[in-house]
Amino acid sequence: MSSASLGLQTRAMATIWLVAACALLTGCGSLLETNYAVPTTYVLTAATGAAEKIGGAENVDLAVSQATATPGLDSERIAVLHEARRLDYFLDSQWGAPLPQVAQALVVSSLQNQKWFRSVTSEQARVSTNYWLELEARDFQAEYATENSAPTIRVTLVGSLIRIKDRKLLGVLPATVTVIAKDNRMGAVVEAFESAGQQAALSLGRQSITAIASYRE
Repeated sequence: MSSASLGLQTRAMATIWLVAACALLTGCGSLLETNYAVPTTYVLTAATGAAEKIGGAENVDLAVSQATATPGLDSERIAVLHEARRLDYFLDSQWGAPLPQVAQALVVSSLQNQKWFRSVTSEQARVSTNYWLELEARDFQAEYATENSAPTIRVTLVGSLIRIKDRKLLGVLPATVTVIAKDNRMGAVVEAFESAGQQAALSLGRQSITAIASYRE
């Protein structure tokens, strides 16, 4: 083969590789582009300050732990429970953070807004407190009786209330709330999650005050 022919073959191969690289990087089947839908992120707002006044905890500083979650719920994904206890997740929808953080933030903010306690903080704040609420999220899912019906939202938060000075467990406080979504649409489902979560958070607050009062020296 002549040097001229070899040069032409080399240039042809270089052109083929260049076209292939451009196809991968700039449009034709690009590996840097995707047609996958970006998940919609949902957040839950805290319960607002209520007219309900509960005394007995005005001098109490309460810290709330980041929640532990039942297997399958420890995720940003929004859980769905079908017939036969089959766990699934809503497509293209997610919480703004993993559920343990979502549950903690909802409880902390909801109780702060009620002003039942002198202070309510997250464990990460590392401030001095005299009571600790260890949080567990056992249920936080939409449950479907049939595929096309509006789901029932089930939220179960369990708090273990601990007095810091002697590490005494004052009680295990369960709060289960169910709310039927107004419609089988994602917006209505999240609204029902928010209502159930707020009610569960407030129930934990009320039960905590009762338990603290029972052990006051």
